[in-house]
Amino acid sequence: MYNNSDKSEYQSWQNYILTYTSILNWHLYLLVSSASTRQQRLSASVVSLILSNNEDCCSFISRIFPMSLFKKVDSDCQSLEWKPENWKEFFILIRNNYNSATEQWNDECRAELIQNLKFTVT
Repeated sequence: MYNNSDKSEYQSWQNYILTYTSILNWHLYLLVSSASTRQQRLSASVVSLILSNNEDCCSFISRIFPMSLFKKVDSDCQSLEWKPENWKEFFILIRNNYNSATEQWNDECRAELIQNLKFTVT
C-alpha cells in the first residue's frame, strides 16, 4: 500500500482508513485540548494533511466550526482547495475568542467541542 504508485488506489485506501477509524477526531481533540504546544502543532499537521483535497473530511469540519471562522483565513479558495498551510492558519485562528453579533467562538464553545470529541474518541 505505501509503495503503491497508483494515486487513485492510494486515495481509496486513505478514504477507507479515514472512514473506519477515528484518527481525524482524535487529532482534532488533541489539537483543541492539549496543553502541549508541540502536540498541538503535530496534530495540526496531521489534520491539515487529512483535510487537503478530501471532500468528505472538509465537509465534516465545516459542520463543526462556524463558517465565519473559515472566512478569516487568508485565502481566495474554498476550504476544499486549501493547502496544509491554510489549514494550519485556521487552527491558529480557532484558539482565539470572537464575540460579535455575527460570530460567537470562545472558551465555552471550545469546551463543548472538546467534550463532544472526547465522547467520540473514547
